[in-house]
Amino acid sequence: MQKIINETQQKSFATKPCQVATADLNKREILPPQKEYADMAKVYARLYKWWQPNSVVISDVCLAYKDYQYVTQRPNDAITYFSFYRGSAMGGAYGVAIGAKLASPDKRVYLFSGDGCFRLYGGSLSEAKDLGIVLFLLDNHTYSIVAQGLPIILPTVDSERFHDKLNKTDYCKIAEASGWLSYSVLSDLSNFDDILREIEKNKLQSIIVSIPVDPEQILGQNPRVRNL
Repeated sequence: MQKIINETQQKSFATKPCQVATADLNKREILPPQKEYADMAKVYARLYKWWQPNSVVISDVCLAYKDYQYVTQRPNDAITYFSFYRGSAMGGAYGVAIGAKLASPDKRVYLFSGDGCFRLYGGSLSEAKDLGIVLFLLDNHTYSIVAQGLPIILPTVDSERFHDKLNKTDYCKIAEASGWLSYSVLSDLSNFDDILREIEKNKLQSIIVSIPVDPEQILGQNPRVRNL
């Protein structure tokens, strides 16, 4: 270490500064969703500006794990963000959210999860009804990671064999029966800010926010597909 110190005192080391990143890092055109679905690019952008300080945000194995980062582009210093796509343990983020809340009751805990993931923990909602967790449920009645990835991974297989469709279900009623508050986002997002204000006011009872998501709207790229 002393030799390194001596060298640095005797020589000046030039560094090559990186170019300043552009404000918009994305180069792909993002197409709008079909009429009956919410534009998730607008949802993620709104949440990025809205997150409450000292919050924890967790993404399940659903579209959010790639789409949220793609839309927001840069970290948000107000939150701690975790993405649990590694290992493809669908629904695992729900348990992580409960653990985070129990470990840090003073923090707001938010969770992005898909309707496919919900099927793996939906029977356990009642035990978490008084934790104040907020679940943003991406309701697209599709295993979208499968639907968007398999055409690239298995291009010769007919899409009917993907087994990627889910029966439409009223997840808000399931949550309400388990003691949660529930809100449904309208496709034009006209009530989204009202829902966020309700979330700000209620910190004790867990909340589910169902969002109608277009399974065909592609925002972020799936990094794992490129390696398969």
